[in-house]
Amino acid sequence: MHSARLALLLIALALVLLPWLVWRLPAVRAVAPLAVVRILAGVLLGPSALGRVAPDWYAALFPPRRWAGSRRRGWCSACSAPGSAP
Repeated sequence: MHSARLALLLIALALVLLPWLVWRLPAVRAVAPLAVVRILAGVLLGPSALGRVAPDWYAALFPPRRWAGSRRRGWCSACSAPGSAP
């Protein structure tokens, strides 16, 4: 139990610190602001990259039961204005 919590804590720290460390590189810092680096890191964590490369890690970070409702409604309902979603 404690090792799973420690692993999740380390993953969370890595998710916060790694984009910042990449942004600190002079070549990256000259081209992109930190927000862009964080967005790209988020895209890499999504099913487009992490889901294909390491599906077990993706399933551990994003358990299917948490996201089941959003998959049923579709992508557009997540982007709609509050109160207008079905």
